[in-house]
Amino acid sequence: MHSTLRHRASVVAFVLLAVSMAGALPEPQKSRVWLYLPAVESEEASTISSIMAFELTAELEKQGFSVLPEPRGPSRKQGSRLSRPLQGPAAVQMAGQLNADVAITGSVRIEGSDIILRVQAYNVSAGGEIFDIEERASKDIGIYNQVNSLAKNMITELSNWLQSPSTYVATSRSGGLVLEGEPRRQQPPERAIQGGEGPVEVLPPAEGSLLDLGAKTTGEVSEPASAREQPEILVTLLSEDEGAEIYIGQGQLAGTIGRGKLVIGVPAGGTLEVEKRKNGYHPDREDFQLADQPVEIPLSPLRKIIRFGFELFYTSSQFLGFGAGFRWYVIPDYLMFRADQYSYFSADSAGTDSPSAFHGDFRLTLGSYLFTPPWWRVRFGMASGFGIILSVLPGSTYRDLYWEVIDLWLDLNWRRWAVFFRAEPKYALGLGNCILERGFLTGYGPQYTIGWLLKW
Repeated sequence: MHSTLRHRASVVAFVLLAVSMAGALPEPQKSRVWLYLPAVESEEASTISSIMAFELTAELEKQGFSVLPEPRGPSRKQGSRLSRPLQGPAAVQMAGQLNADVAITGSVRIEGSDIILRVQAYNVSAGGEIFDIEERASKDIGIYNQVNSLAKNMITELSNWLQSPSTYVATSRSGGLVLEGEPRRQQPPERAIQGGEGPVEVLPPAEGSLLDLGAKTTGEVSEPASAREQPEILVTLLSEDEGAEIYIGQGQLAGTIGRGKLVIGVPAGGTLEVEKRKNGYHPDREDFQLADQPVEIPLSPLRKIIRFGFELFYTSSQFLGFGAGFRWYVIPDYLMFRADQYSYFSADSAGTDSPSAFHGDFRLTLGSYLFTPPWWRVRFGMASGFGIILSVLPGSTYRDLYWEVIDLWLDLNWRRWAVFFRAEPKYALGLGNCILERGFLTGYGPQYTIGWLLKW
């Protein structure tokens, strides 16, 4: 009896001791990431760099990484970021001094109307590159979505690397880093691999590093993520542009739109970059975020390259009339010759029973849209040219030549048509058999025209 009680008491004590020891175990240490974005002088690039740093930090912390503070450098402004770019061995060395597991460097580059975002990651313990992601974005509000997409792609690559660690080796070739494509071989650390200008030492993972933790978790080191076959999903692209060629990724032809659609297989997750091309239309590019299920994606229609236009319009100070014109675009959608005719009557407004006169205003102008591409809703243009007003009165005919000094106009622009508003200062030359004296046609400033444009 006493022996049984002692046995039960021993079991209870052992269980309590085990529970207390389990509770005392330290929590697993978070993977330490050093995130570095060098300072930039351009105000625009600096703003984008700040957005990029915030999004990348937030995404890393959300996924359980510990983000180390960025080292500061001397400058006129206290606490400013280091301005020199760090890549490859320099980034690994700096991250190693901070006792980080992974070094991540980012950069922002502006090329014309495009913004180039780049993120590179390195394994600090082995000194190898984990990934190198570069994405192109436009200078518009969509930059926020592009940075967010870049952050998610970064997390995906990090997760793939953690699940499938591979061999990363340092090389003396140009001081750069080379990622060996072969999986890790079980060999002693002191063994060397011949390559390049000298032997390359295979560095074992440091105790407690991300690479070491990954190996302990899986029991063995598997192939890198890039070597494994990624699951694919079917994506159906829907388009009204029959015969349009579809390119994905970095200019890879995926197929042609037929019967309003194109079905392609692409890796699940990530971003699908689609470029559409068709003869006679402006090329267009769209990005879509994919899930892990088949999906139908409607593509926006391409915009036709405009070569001709027909316009109807009405002009102030020429009340009893109406006009029509024709445009020929020498440079499609931009530079044009315009010919138009405005016919109107001038009635007797003083009540003197004087006869009404008929007038025909014909002009030729050369003009162009400025600063605005064909797909903008509001476009601005400017033109200049010459015209003649033919006035027919009972028993006599007059011809007034004039110079249209600066014809300024705004378009409310749609794909196949537009509404325009024009300011037209006309200067009479006073030559030959004319009615008007030399000077502007009206004393209150330019004439104003409102009209409608059909494009094809």
